[in-house]
Amino acid sequence: MANWINKLLALLAILLLAPIFIIAAIGILMADFGPVLHVSDRSGINNTVFRIYKFRSMKRTKAGGSRITTANDSRIFWWGKVLRTLKIDELPQLFNILQGDMAVIGPRPEDVSIVNESYDEVMMESLLVLPGLASPGSLYNYTHLESLIDADGGEDIYLEKILPLKVRLDVVYARNKSFLYDVRIIFKTIAIIFLRALNYASFKDPIELKEAKSI
Repeated sequence: MANWINKLLALLAILLLAPIFIIAAIGILMADFGPVLHVSDRSGINNTVFRIYKFRSMKRTKAGGSRITTANDSRIFWWGKVLRTLKIDELPQLFNILQGDMAVIGPRPEDVSIVNESYDEVMMESLLVLPGLASPGSLYNYTHLESLIDADGGEDIYLEKILPLKVRLDVVYARNKSFLYDVRIIFKTIAIIFLRALNYASFKDPIELKEAKSI
């Protein structure tokens, strides 16, 4: 989608979701009083570094540790788990879209150190387009791969088994990017989040998976 469409959609979403922003912020302050937002560096288009915004979901007293957060990570406080399950923690990235650092749909941006240490030549193709709020790789990770990571050795499992496939799914997206493709992923994302909120757990493999495994 064109940048102006991304920014318009982000602005409309911020206005419509303002009550959720307020509820999320109040919940964070009540569950683990401190900063509402978590800000960190991510690799964006052409491997440029930008600051990404998230609602904070982890305890301030247990900062640091693994770069990967597992489903049962002890660092996550109870309200943060709710925000992460429903992907509400990602909503502040709508402001990243307004700033031009991200798009609504695009490869999920990774930690700078992970990109520098673990991306191969094919995976670097995912950095040729703007990163986004949702992508084929992030959706597959959400529905199929997150459960593979446990608290012990979670970072090693992620880097060795999950990251290469997840990013290759996003490479498939980058190679076939189009307006209609973006629209399809938007509706798929909404449907998956809704079904996960209802504890639905049986999702089909994405159509991009076969191509992702072959590159």
